[in-house]
Amino acid sequence: MSNIDKQALREAAEKALLAGDGKWSVWREAGQKYPEIFTSSGHIVATVNGAFPVARSDFIAAANPKAVLALLDELEAAEKRIADYQDLISGLVGVSSSILREVERINKAAGTAKGE
Repeated sequence: MSNIDKQALREAAEKALLAGDGKWSVWREAGQKYPEIFTSSGHIVATVNGAFPVARSDFIAAANPKAVLALLDELEAAEKRIADYQDLISGLVGVSSSILREVERINKAAGTAKGE
């Protein structure tokens, strides 16, 4: 996801949320060919036409500002956990290296004591 400007996406979603547009829904009136996506405050986000307008409008409505912010929060938390695990693994590698050196020193000392 390195090609996505997560900060710009977060800022855009927060602006939309401040405008009262946090949750979106699809409106399909009987006989209406193209569904419309509305904000929680009643403003039209989009009218979806072309191929598969119902499936596309459902996706657009689901990808609302609240959902985007939740996904960004989850991504940020996952990235932090990964960094924490990487630090932990680095520490364990350092400790295991120290233990191996100590075992080698003890084995060498034990071999010297036996007259090897």
